[in-house]
Amino acid sequence: MTILKDIDKSIFNNVNVGIYRNTPGPQGRFLEANEALVKMAGYTDKARFLREVRPADMYLDSQQRKEFSQTLLRKGFVRQKEIILKQKDGSPFYAHVTATAVKDSKGRVRWFDGIIEDVSKVRKEQQRFKLIFEHSPIAIWEEDFSVFVRLTKQLERLGVRDIRKHLARHPDLVKRAFRGIKILDVNKAALVLYGAKSKHELIKNFGKTVALGSVKVLVNEFTALAGGAQSFESEFKSRTLDGRICDVLLRVSVPDSYQKTLSRVIVTIQDITERKRLEHRLKTAAQQDSLTKLLNSRAIAKRLEEELIRAKRYNLDLSCLMLDIDYFKVVNDKFGHQRGDQILKRVAMLIKTSLRRSDIIGRYGGDEFFVILTVTKPENARIAAERIRRLISALIFKFSKSSPAKITASIGVSGYPSPKIKEFRDLITEADKALYLAKASGRDCVILPSA
Repeated sequence: MTILKDIDKSIFNNVNVGIYRNTPGPQGRFLEANEALVKMAGYTDKARFLREVRPADMYLDSQQRKEFSQTLLRKGFVRQKEIILKQKDGSPFYAHVTATAVKDSKGRVRWFDGIIEDVSKVRKEQQRFKLIFEHSPIAIWEEDFSVFVRLTKQLERLGVRDIRKHLARHPDLVKRAFRGIKILDVNKAALVLYGAKSKHELIKNFGKTVALGSVKVLVNEFTALAGGAQSFESEFKSRTLDGRICDVLLRVSVPDSYQKTLSRVIVTIQDITERKRLEHRLKTAAQQDSLTKLLNSRAIAKRLEEELIRAKRYNLDLSCLMLDIDYFKVVNDKFGHQRGDQILKRVAMLIKTSLRRSDIIGRYGGDEFFVILTVTKPENARIAAERIRRLISALIFKFSKSSPAKITASIGVSGYPSPKIKEFRDLITEADKALYLAKASGRDCVILPSA
């Protein structure tokens, strides 16, 4: 037999793929089969298999058998056709079939020679991973990033040495490359995250998911993958199809066989919007005074340190105010701590609304407030301090008809540049000294630092 002429008999009987020869037509018979095919069909005896089984019997779907035969007769060959076959007991299995039509000298088909490979295990694994892919709670994208490779080569031909820097200067190149990414597949979680009704809708509008400010992340992703990295991870802001901005965690993984081409990468996008909100709330809580909602003493000191560094670097003026409510203990004792808290909240709001948005205000402790006036000379800081002092002295708190409460405040000023200011703590110390002098001078006044 021709099928055995080119294959050693022992190989024919011991390979783990089925090899066969059968006659064409609905009533066609197997002329030859190896042990692997006999086993696939659920038989143990080859002679019985050849005697009892027709090729048509092995097809689960008769229409599939008909289409396969017609293609084979028309083209003369079929390669790697996936077909569902069945065993003796009717159990189905997936197979890849490759076959050739052998003709006589007159061009008539005498028989079919073929190879059958059982791919049931592979198919089950594919189905299992497909199930995981589709039902994962995290958005998964299968993408073709080969546009990155093409752009890298193009830039190299143009003589660009630092690709990262070049792309940072030309964000339109990055956006264009991003839109050139081919989406091969997305799962259900991706549709939910981006508010898409179908995979087609999401893939079609993929370019709209880029939010302002995310170009830097795209540049880093592009250069990392094009430079040979197998993975990339970053947080950035993405846009849903209805325009909502959300925080996401991006993870990109490149399978081993696709490192050079990037023609297939796996991208996961996890919505971390709530986590970022919680982090922001916790960060705010750690920096915020619970009563006045101003910065607490630790946070205002840190901001002062940052502002002094900036003032030194750019040769800028910087002034500070230390403010204390006069005789606040007496107010607390007379009206109670609850009323005292109301006064502190009112004073905090008054200070905040009477200054510039660039100024930084904090509660330094008890009834003390600290203000950082950016790009401000001490003499100009005095003007702001006087305005605050007058506004506070004009406040009237009507806790009772018989005894309304009035308050005043003493304010000390410090400023940079000054020979006394070496570090940020010196600004606090000097403002505190000036505040002490204001109180010693009769209170309800503003004192500038001594020369």
